[in-house]
Amino acid sequence: MKFHNKALPYPLIDSGDLSRDDYQKANFSVHLDDIAPEGSNFKLHARFECDVDELVELIKTKKAVYALSIESPKTNTKEIYQCGDSDLHLDLKVEDYYGRVEYSPMIVAVESIPSYTSKWFHEEFSYQTFDLEPGDVLGVAESITRTFEFNKTSFESLVSVKVSDHIDPNVYKIDLEGNLITIFMGRELFKNWQSLRLNPNYRPFLAMSIYKDIFLQAMDEYIRNEDSRELKWAYGLNAKLDELGLKLNLDPEVDLSDLNVYAQLILEEEASKKLSQLIEGDE
Repeated sequence: MKFHNKALPYPLIDSGDLSRDDYQKANFSVHLDDIAPEGSNFKLHARFECDVDELVELIKTKKAVYALSIESPKTNTKEIYQCGDSDLHLDLKVEDYYGRVEYSPMIVAVESIPSYTSKWFHEEFSYQTFDLEPGDVLGVAESITRTFEFNKTSFESLVSVKVSDHIDPNVYKIDLEGNLITIFMGRELFKNWQSLRLNPNYRPFLAMSIYKDIFLQAMDEYIRNEDSRELKWAYGLNAKLDELGLKLNLDPEVDLSDLNVYAQLILEEEASKKLSQLIEGDE
């Protein structure tokens, strides 16, 4: 859907913050039902309300639609959803939204509408008509802001591995700059890693080396770089630490060896304990 980003030379029903009063005693709003995470998805129900008869009629005749813009700056996600009646039901991915999320309701023309007028116009628009075009924003409502911190988004799900020809074939590097943590592996190491991670007998060794390094570097970055605490992997890291009853010392001078102990404790079940079970099973 394309919107006309112009000075809007026609009346606008404004229940938001644009300071327009083109209509008399008119209301346009949206109600958002509670958001319920379900695994990797969450459901959203938006219910629009508008008491301008002429605008409601445009929506009923499919010449205009209700629209909801959903923007999550931290994940660079912005989507606009539309519906032809007052109820909008969405099934959205949890991974696309966290931190501050803003919902902006609108009414938007989707067809050419000649000679539009309303009995609710203020006097300055009395007896005037307006030719509207697809993309014209006919109404805006007050935006709703919510904060998302879905702890069900695991830290592990925020880590991806990519092969790289720009580093030594047997070397890996951990990139913490984005919302997801990326492990870049040399081609030879990547091939070996793919084989080892599928074998339960070898996974403890991966946990004690590569996986431990991920947690170690992530904690170090979290402590020393405040901006990183707004990245998505940081939410997952916090959830992991809370789950284990561990709390980070945010002093930038914290000893790296202490963080190394934390990294080992985080992976205790997958690393040292699992390795002990494998050794005991072979005896």
